[in-house]
Amino acid sequence: MSIPAYMRIRQYAIDLVAKSLNKEKKILSERELCELFGVTRPTVRKALKDLVDDDYLRIRPGLGTYTNPVKAVNGIFSNNTFSIGIIVGDGKHILYDCYFGDVIVGALNYVNKHAGFFRFLNISAKGSKAVDEIMLMNLSGLIWIKPPVEMCDICEKLEDRGVSVMTIGRSFNNTIDNVSIDYFHEGYAVAQYFLSKGLSNIVCGAFDSKLEADELRCGGFEKAFEDAGKKFNDKLVLKAENDIVSDIHKMVEFGVEFSGIYANGIHMLRVIESLQKEKLTPGKDILVVGSEHALRGGMETGFVKIMEPMEKVGWFAAEKLAEKISGKNTDRIKLKLKACIIE
Repeated sequence: MSIPAYMRIRQYAIDLVAKSLNKEKKILSERELCELFGVTRPTVRKALKDLVDDDYLRIRPGLGTYTNPVKAVNGIFSNNTFSIGIIVGDGKHILYDCYFGDVIVGALNYVNKHAGFFRFLNISAKGSKAVDEIMLMNLSGLIWIKPPVEMCDICEKLEDRGVSVMTIGRSFNNTIDNVSIDYFHEGYAVAQYFLSKGLSNIVCGAFDSKLEADELRCGGFEKAFEDAGKKFNDKLVLKAENDIVSDIHKMVEFGVEFSGIYANGIHMLRVIESLQKEKLTPGKDILVVGSEHALRGGMETGFVKIMEPMEKVGWFAAEKLAEKISGKNTDRIKLKLKACIIE
């Protein structure tokens, strides 16, 4: 679900008013707005009529529709401030879990502290049209949290058109600035923790080979076993697309030996469900290490938590993006923060 076209047209016009400050600026024609936002003329006309009624726009007969300088907020786009857009995932998210929430809170805290402006963006177009749609928002920079692989081209085109882009949680082969967790180190540290307890038959539930973070975690896990001279049983790695509850039940039913479980994100909730079904108590019957943010508000006793500093990720992403916007930093940014384990 995305923001209705009516609101996106309104957002475009009000942004243009703010950016134009004390000057009138002609807006796109009805036909152009229909094509850009993929809507019918009645929708465009309704949005423009309301903007005229609210005095953001003025109609000049025979010439077109123009912004009203009186409605501009002086200094909103001055050199001392910046306007940051935030997109989550494929640009259609409207609900955010605590993982995204922590990142967003960190980014917003930085923007607020430095008197900047921010907005959440929902995009409906694809390819070059998505670039055009985002460009209408008059952004100084964009933070894109966990963008899909296919959005790499959009990020590069935005940068080509002068919008600094910072991705979080996914890097695009060093072509776009990125701040994320050091997932390889996280997997390595978790494996070391299990090995320090004398445990080596560890269920990893579940890893998604399509996710960069999971690939790195698994790589770190295997490397820790290799460095310790231990054999890593990759048959205990559960696939994310499978039913984790069913997989663990089958392992118990057929007497497959495992002494610990490692899981992240939403998969942790499925692990908890499987433990309840098998009547296994974390910390007593089995050692379970999992995401702190996935355990909030639920069963926390007996679990060993992986603390990922997601608020810091959001803060540093906004800070580094602001440095790029101001010209203080022109180097490619690849910042990785380390998770820690809390017993």
